[in-house]
Amino acid sequence: MGRRSLKDNIDLGILTTYNVASILNVSPITVRRWLESGMIPKGYLLPGTTEWRIPAPAIISFLETHKMSVPQQLVTAKDNYNRYYDQNGTPLEKSQSA
Repeated sequence: MGRRSLKDNIDLGILTTYNVASILNVSPITVRRWLESGMIPKGYLLPGTTEWRIPAPAIISFLETHKMSVPQQLVTAKDNYNRYYDQNGTPLEKSQSA
């Protein structure tokens, strides 16, 4: 199974540490540290891996809390996330997200 591109992840609204690092011009290690310290809320590890996934709204919340600008790519990702998930991160039924 191949990796999804940044565009694919933005379309889903859930990003990797590498996606976030690329958008914010920081190291993936920096993003991982923010996740591990709880600075970015609601990030989660994929079961049995060391790979993080971060919902776009969580990244935006982090940026706003720290008075950092929000890149348009993240706004788009958040809008896409909200089409597929409710505010608790539960997937919406297909009829609701269509």
